[in-house]
Amino acid sequence: MGVVIGHEITHGFDDQGRQYDAQGNIKDWWTENDSKQFNERAKVIIDQFNNFVAIDTFHVNGELTQAKT
Repeated sequence: MGVVIGHEITHGFDDQGRQYDAQGNIKDWWTENDSKQFNERAKVIIDQFNNFVAIDTFHVNGELTQAKT
């Protein structure tokens, strides 16, 4: 249960959770710098997945591993 709860809590700080304020209202509460840093860090993961080969020469699409809205 702890793993599930921990996983769900992290959504409050990802690119989807940023869309809601503490009261649950739709409001982007990240600063421009927060957004920039998040995207820079997400790009590292995207690039890593782009290098994975699923079958033969078929590479994973790293962009599709993200929960972009």
